[in-house]
Amino acid sequence: MGKYVYLCFVKLTERGLEKGLDYFSETWMPKHVELCKEHDIKLLAAGSPFGTVEDVVFVYETDRPLAEFFEFRMKLANLGEKGLIAHTKTITVLRVLEND
Repeated sequence: MGKYVYLCFVKLTERGLEKGLDYFSETWMPKHVELCKEHDIKLLAAGSPFGTVEDVVFVYETDRPLAEFFEFRMKLANLGEKGLIAHTKTITVLRVLEND
């Protein structure tokens, strides 16, 4: 049995950057967390990546394969106000879990 881990890198637009940390922490992230619950996706971490052009990285864990995760990611890109996200890049990792 295994789980998928997705590393999703997000590049914000100038408008997205202008919204600031308060908007994303207080308004956008609660909607993000709710969307994760709706799609049975666990948000493991969020932070600032180093060595990439993207501004934010999210780490997710789920049983959902890439096609189903892609549906979630499309909804995520349109979450909240339009025009905040320039692009996203996703790396897929299959984590194999040992049976106890």
